[in-house]
Amino acid sequence: MAEKVTGPKSYFPSIEKKYGQPIEHWMKQLDAVKHAKHMDQVAFLKDLGMGHGHANAVVAVYRAENESVQELSRLPQHLEAKGQYQRWYDGSRIVVSEVTASYGDDRLLHGTRADGVGSA
Repeated sequence: MAEKVTGPKSYFPSIEKKYGQPIEHWMKQLDAVKHAKHMDQVAFLKDLGMGHGHANAVVAVYRAENESVQELSRLPQHLEAKGQYQRWYDGSRIVVSEVTASYGDDRLLHGTRADGVGSA
């Protein structure tokens, strides 16, 4: 009996079904931004039409399995920067707002339609 897949890889079958491409396709796309930050890689996949959760799962596996990304994460400069993340949180503010209307022709995906049409 096959072992149950857990974690980010558990999304891979639905990603392949929804977007019509094998996971290898998305991993190759990420090679173009392999030295970018995690969320920049997620945004890159979202720009290619993938939803946020699916993009985050693909990026998580890509980063875990990509040797050059692992090497980058061990650099002293990277470790120093990660150690100072609290500075960013201390200076940040979260703004919660309500979208009461949206305008446009809906040719681009966005998350502002109450009926979900056009949402990413």
